[in-house]
Amino acid sequence: MAAALFVSRRPVAVMRDHLATLPGAPAEEALTGRTPADRPDPGPMLCSCFGVGVNTILSAIETRGLMSVEAVGAALQAGTNCGSCRSGIAALLDRAQHREAAE
Repeated sequence: MAAALFVSRRPVAVMRDHLATLPGAPAEEALTGRTPADRPDPGPMLCSCFGVGVNTILSAIETRGLMSVEAVGAALQAGTNCGSCRSGIAALLDRAQHREAAE
C-alpha cells in the first residue's frame, strides 16, 4: 500500500501514529486507521524521542502507581531525553491524581 485516504461527513478518529508504522504492512491493517484489537493502543504520541503514547503513560501511572515525572521517566523513558514532553507528563499525572481524589 502506498497511500490511504479516509473520508467521512463527520470527523474520523484516525491514529496517525499507528498509520506511520504501517509502510510495508498488509493493507487490511490500515483500513480502520486504528491500532488492531490484538495490540495495546498507545494513544497519541506524547514522547516522540522514545515513541511513548498518552495511553501507555496513563496505564503505567494507574497500574504502577507512578507519582512523578521522574518515576514515569524511570519506568518508560518518557521525558528523559529532550524534555519537551515533561509538562505533558505532569499534566497527565495531575489529571490522574484529581480523578483518584474524586473517587
